[in-house]
Amino acid sequence: MLSVRLHARDAGGVWAPAPGGWSSGRSAILPYHHPALHACMLVSPRRTAVLVRERIDGEPRPDGAAPAITHCGEGQLDRELATLRGWPLDFHELLIERRDGGAEVRLRCGRWGTAPVYLTARGGALRVDWDATRLYPHLRSDALDPAGAALYLLGLSHPYSRRTIFPDVSMLTERATAVWRPPSAQVAVAYPRPERQARAGRVERGTRVVAAFREILSAAMRRRLASPDDPVAVELSGGIDSSIVAATAAGIAPGRVRSYGLLMPGRPGSHQRARRAEVVRRFRLRDDARPCADDPPFNRRGRRVRELAAVPWSEFYEEALGGMLDRAAADGARLIFTGLGGDELCSPQPGEVDEEEEDALDPSAAGESAYPPFATALLREAFADGGALADEAPQALLDTSSLESVAAVSRLHLQRGVWPAHPYCTPELVELCRRLPAEWRYGRVVQRKVLAALGCSPKVAYAKPGTLETFNDVMEGALRRASSRVIAGLFRDSRLAEQGFVDGDRLRATYARYRRGEAAHRDQILAAVVLELTVRSVEKGRASRLSAAAR
Repeated sequence: MLSVRLHARDAGGVWAPAPGGWSSGRSAILPYHHPALHACMLVSPRRTAVLVRERIDGEPRPDGAAPAITHCGEGQLDRELATLRGWPLDFHELLIERRDGGAEVRLRCGRWGTAPVYLTARGGALRVDWDATRLYPHLRSDALDPAGAALYLLGLSHPYSRRTIFPDVSMLTERATAVWRPPSAQVAVAYPRPERQARAGRVERGTRVVAAFREILSAAMRRRLASPDDPVAVELSGGIDSSIVAATAAGIAPGRVRSYGLLMPGRPGSHQRARRAEVVRRFRLRDDARPCADDPPFNRRGRRVRELAAVPWSEFYEEALGGMLDRAAADGARLIFTGLGGDELCSPQPGEVDEEEEDALDPSAAGESAYPPFATALLREAFADGGALADEAPQALLDTSSLESVAAVSRLHLQRGVWPAHPYCTPELVELCRRLPAEWRYGRVVQRKVLAALGCSPKVAYAKPGTLETFNDVMEGALRRASSRVIAGLFRDSRLAEQGFVDGDRLRATYARYRRGEAAHRDQILAAVVLELTVRSVEKGRASRLSAAAR
């Protein structure tokens, strides 16, 4: 929700309004400017606080003027901070405390993880940004963290953690607090205590589970809208989660909902089109859908390749999602409702999954045969260290995979000025579903019942797993054909080989066999493509800073 450039000499200085935020000397604090957000600066005798939070329905919208600076006493500032920390939606808080002999900077956030920020400190300056690529110019090198690179290359895993694949970059995970004491080159990120999660219970006779689900979801969406006349946009895949969100939006704003979707190829795509057509027709949506294969991953036109702006934890299909969001922005959408977090509402709880199945999902349990032919000894050793050095964030209210999904798409939304709203991440809804017994959650029974209650046919409410949309064919088409020249060029001059993670000749040979039709190691090839682009993106960022310094 904000970008920060804070030099040590300015940490205890006087701040003044500046375009988009506030400045002091060479430093600037820029909250993300959006109608869905409220930002202000509070200054007391000892502290300066920047508060950025999501607005709740009915609050006045920003008028385009510079965010306010309010001078207050220490007591009032404490009260404002307490209000923010109890805010029902997401927030970021930046607190600069002036002390004898220096200053201390603290940054904390809420529990939603909607637009996470990333931090790095170097040369007596702290930099914070929701777009990690803007930190690349300030990294000390383009080397990846060996354990992080190994986890990604062998398991497509980037754990939800304060540690990132870049040794110099930290992530502010949900409810965490980052501390910087200028002019230190270190940022310490402290985790919060684990959240207590509700556990499954019984549904008493007469309990209106479906009605409660619908009421909570509708209220969560209504509070995001400033007025009944606000344009309403939804992401609609045609699956269970997005169909419920679209139907709920239509109940809030009948006839005024725009839906946007990506169409899958092949037989699953034909089923998807039929489901979407029913949802669009039944709920009178103004629909805009585009074939996902028109913007395959890693194509030359996409920003990730064209501008070298790759982030390893980003959405794999960011070219297609970005194109869809471009259309939504062109239609005037400033906020869009997603279905992220819906899968996790009915996740199994401890004791509901047997140990063998859990082991199958654990990349650290992989045997020797799981290593791709191009894995080096360094990569294998780092992979073992990755498990030992795991530093995942503590248990949150939301499922970890929900937080990872939200983090993966936030940059793409914010780049286009479209704020992402994830109603399935609403704490009250998460708690409701966690309390349901397994028979309500298994097979996502509660959500299917909601769709049926909304009037959807069994084709939509009870779609069979084999008919659901899948991105697999899109990725296969990109890796084998559509983006193969880009990929071959990356592997020809492999940066991962330079860093010792892969054997370049074997990487190229493995990819050649894959293109000829072999199915083995597809995910590891995909991971290698992402990291090759990532290292080049860091190289470009660092080169731009060095060039600017030379001038």
